[in-house]
Amino acid sequence: MRRLLLVLLSLLPLNLYAQGAGTPPFRGSATWNLIWPSDNTFDIGASGATRPRTGYFGTSVITPALTVSGLTSGRVPVASTGGSFVDFSTFTFAGGTVTATHFTATSGVTAASVTDSGLTSGRVTLASTGGLLADDSDLTFATDTLSATKIQIPAGAANATSIHFGTVGTGIYSATAATAVSIASSGSEYFRVQANDVQVFGSFLNVGASTALRIQQGNLTAATMTGSILSQGRDVTHSYTWSNAQVVALGATTAGDITVATLPAKTQVLDAMVVITGAAVGPTTVTVSCGDAIAGTPFINYVVASDAKAAANTVYGDAVAERGTSLDTEFWYLPSYTATTLVTCHFISTGANLSTVTGSTGRVILVTRLLP
Repeated sequence: MRRLLLVLLSLLPLNLYAQGAGTPPFRGSATWNLIWPSDNTFDIGASGATRPRTGYFGTSVITPALTVSGLTSGRVPVASTGGSFVDFSTFTFAGGTVTATHFTATSGVTAASVTDSGLTSGRVTLASTGGLLADDSDLTFATDTLSATKIQIPAGAANATSIHFGTVGTGIYSATAATAVSIASSGSEYFRVQANDVQVFGSFLNVGASTALRIQQGNLTAATMTGSILSQGRDVTHSYTWSNAQVVALGATTAGDITVATLPAKTQVLDAMVVITGAAVGPTTVTVSCGDAIAGTPFINYVVASDAKAAANTVYGDAVAERGTSLDTEFWYLPSYTATTLVTCHFISTGANLSTVTGSTGRVILVTRLLP
């Protein structure tokens, strides 16, 4: 009878439930469902603060919440040896942001935005050693402008013989070595090939005062002369404009000088003219001459004293009688081969001081040649 009762009990489903405050005891193995009368009413395992039991589940665990007491709040759990959960202070999550001290991706990363706290705003990002993102103060971008302290094209690279620009912005652009420079539209700016050398300014080609525009034409006939400098264009036309304020600033005197140019050494003066653009008014007479202080009487050896009260557009120096002694017959003059020379306009008034002059304006035109 006792044996029969045990057999019958083993064939019936077993429902365990708590009665009062006690915990239903169960030991051994079960081949049926372990179900409590109501959900979430009793623990499986020890009920004390320390729960030494380990649960093993062959397929899955479904639960609305899982508490792992060994983890730290704010850290992202990762699977460790044997599948146990661990965390690290270098891998955290807060407010929708994952923070990791280092991040390595073996295939690719897609993100709406990436923030690298080691980068500086406005600088262009580039890859450094090991692929680490870095930036440099010499390479920046703002609005629609890329700025670089230097741009270098490696020798032998494709198209290394030319640099092409669209619309060139304001500034000076230097190239230490370039066979060709192409500017689509220079506006009022210019491109300088080398400092104090060839410059493209608007629709003009400027050549620095210390250099020359060289046009290679070959040497002279063999056995006669070898040209050390070949077909250089060194003749330049200069213009200086004086204002009435400059004349008045000469003060309460009847004679005064306005410096209009400094000629470099080795500069020949080929031609000089004074053009009256506004007639002087006030004193009885006002004259203006032009020259340097080297040859004879100062400041009259290019253009002699001429009437500054003449009508506008009166030109002096276009006739031999109006030329000074340095230009009246030779039509060229070399002030100094080794030193610079000041060119000056000399004003003289009678009947009143130069400070009383009104309306006097004009232009000095010099044509010079720089010798080798």
